[in-house]
Amino acid sequence: MRVLYVSSVYKPAYAYGGPARSVPSLCEGLAEAGAGIEVFTTDANRGERLSVPLARAVAVDGVPVTYFRLSANVTFILRPSCKLSRHQIRKFDVVEIDALFSSMLERSPPFAARWGIPYLIPPRGQLLHGALLEKRWKKRLYLKLAGLRTLKRRRGNSLCGPG
Repeated sequence: MRVLYVSSVYKPAYAYGGPARSVPSLCEGLAEAGAGIEVFTTDANRGERLSVPLARAVAVDGVPVTYFRLSANVTFILRPSCKLSRHQIRKFDVVEIDALFSSMLERSPPFAARWGIPYLIPPRGQLLHGALLEKRWKKRLYLKLAGLRTLKRRRGNSLCGPG
């Protein structure tokens, strides 16, 4: 099975804490279990940029990871990733999108849906009350304008896409 994991952050972006540690562990475990896993992520590292090759896959502890430059430090906006992901996404069997408050959430599902590829959007605690209190006005605005529409797209209120 070929799995594309789309994440806002990936190691070595340890400034973000948990996700930069747990997502790589999950991906490495899937790779060890025989899944063809690949990661699309950003060069974000809380006000800094990771010193990593951009827009091409590099092996990070056995997992091919493609880092994309943010177009702004304020939000996770990945303009260059659109062209690449639109063409590459069809080679995967499933897409997992771990980027709830990110433009990656808006851009990945339509690409997957276009090719009939099922996608998952795990909230991973991002919708818990405490998490929503951090940067509250930005998250509420994002959910109102874009996020909830994407989460509700396909299958009613499900967090899964087609398939």
